[in-house]
Amino acid sequence: MQTSVTDHWPNDARIIEFGLRDGAVGVRLVAAGFRYLGVVESDKHAARIALRHPRLKDHLAICRQPNRVRQNNADVLLLGGSTAAHLRRFRNVRHAKYVVCPLHKGPLLLWTTLFWLGQFLLGRLAWPQIVRAGNTRLISFRNRRPRPYTATRRFIPHRLGIAGFFRELRTREVPSVVLRWFERLPLLPAGEDLDLLVDDKSLAAVRELLDSGPGVQAVDLYSACGAPGADYRKLPYYPPSLAKQLLARSVVHRDLFAAPSSGDHFLSLAYHAVYHKGAASGLPADEQAKPVASRPEHDYATILARLARRHGVAIPITLADLDAYLDSQGWRPPRDMLVRLARKNKWLRALKQAA
Repeated sequence: MQTSVTDHWPNDARIIEFGLRDGAVGVRLVAAGFRYLGVVESDKHAARIALRHPRLKDHLAICRQPNRVRQNNADVLLLGGSTAAHLRRFRNVRHAKYVVCPLHKGPLLLWTTLFWLGQFLLGRLAWPQIVRAGNTRLISFRNRRPRPYTATRRFIPHRLGIAGFFRELRTREVPSVVLRWFERLPLLPAGEDLDLLVDDKSLAAVRELLDSGPGVQAVDLYSACGAPGADYRKLPYYPPSLAKQLLARSVVHRDLFAAPSSGDHFLSLAYHAVYHKGAASGLPADEQAKPVASRPEHDYATILARLARRHGVAIPITLADLDAYLDSQGWRPPRDMLVRLARKNKWLRALKQAA
């Protein structure tokens, strides 16, 4: 038995389609009132679809990241073409309530069926249903154990974009601060996420805004006091008194977003490198040691050295020296936080054992 998509999925479902070809399904879903986003890999592909279906122009995002199918806030994940292969790894699709593939004859249907069968036998996906979006038939698998992104990791609705999101925060007078890598915002390198600190009273409103539409731009959302789901490994991201200081002394950039004051920028980034990243920051333990992480996500050594020079801080950029400096400035975590942070930070464990 076949049903319409409007009868099968909730009306407020966020639907994200990958591997779309001509945009026909997207047009139907937008017309039906769903919150829809089609993700393509090139500007040329987006322009071609928008030319054919002008209604989809504002519903197309360009993302080339290999983990794009996993990193989004879709309630319904529509996998066209070769993206159906993501069914073979449940972690790629477990955030969605429904995983859907076009029902086309050929090898892709066979592979889709085999991937679904494996997840079905593992008790992860339910028995499929056939649904229609206009003239297109889709095979819809309900996720029996969805794990949506409802904690720190969230996604900015595509309809807002980064700049629109910041404008909304300012309009709503939300105390917030972008913690780092903000120099080129609202432009952001591909694959980079935003790290945003907000005050606890505004947390619910910011979450509601982030959940208001489908998106693929990740943002890690923390509250000043480390509220559940806005924490760092069950801890506040910074000691609450320091987090509130960051918010109170933040500086508005480009009349768009708030970032740490110049001095707080160095201290907060050093804190992140030492206590969150540890050896993974690529910083040496001390002046005699060599860096142990050969490919850190960012060049913390160079960036921290530049910020230190700017503020007249003449110290070696090592984990030990930064730890001592942060302690002198009142930025070292209290002992109970250090003990818990050390569970995932080998350098901190070694420091604790040597103390």
